[in-house]
Amino acid sequence: MRQFLEVKVEVPETHVVIPKEFYEQLLNQELTGQFYTIKDLVNLTGKSESWLYDNLLNNPYRRKDIRKFTHYPKGKGDRWLFKATGLREYLENEFLEILKR
Repeated sequence: MRQFLEVKVEVPETHVVIPKEFYEQLLNQELTGQFYTIKDLVNLTGKSESWLYDNLLNNPYRRKDIRKFTHYPKGKGDRWLFKATGLREYLENEFLEILKR
C-alpha cells in the first residue's frame, strides 16, 4: 500500500509557476531574431575561439550541421554570425558529443 505525503509550497507573489514547455517557448521567443557572434559562442560554451574553430566551425562533419543557422565570413571585415535559436538548440543537443571528440 502506497502512502502519499501532501506538501504545500508557498509561491511568493513575485514568482509564478508555469509548465516547463511554456517557459522554453518564452525563451525561444526572446531569442527569435537575435544573432550571436564568435564572442557570444565563447561565452555560451566556455571554450576558446581556437577550440571552437578546430572542433566545430572548421570541422567538416559539424560544419554541414550548423550551416542552416550560420553566416560564414565571406571576406575581410565580414564575421561569423549565428541565429540564436538555432545555435542554442544545436548546442543543447550536440555539445556533449562535440566534447567527446
